[in-house]
Amino acid sequence: NLPLMNLHERVLSVLGCRYVDDVLIDAPYEITRDMVASLNIAEVVHGSSGDNVGDTHSEGNRYQYPKNASIFHVIASPSEFNL
Repeated sequence: NLPLMNLHERVLSVLGCRYVDDVLIDAPYEITRDMVASLNIAEVVHGSSGDNVGDTHSEGNRYQYPKNASIFHVIASPSEFNL
């Protein structure tokens, strides 16, 4: 009974935010230097709840380049609710 949205509805909701310029659908798991350069990515943002963003072991190298390039930012999630 939760109000769930499909992928396209979520993308449209995010694009409706005035701080968002673009949304990459079906992005690769690891963010590489080539990806950042080719897509002209200025910032990589992740919520604080979800896939254990604070746990460096589970992240592996997924956010390695954005962290080294100082473009990775964690935003505090307003809720700890997960499905």
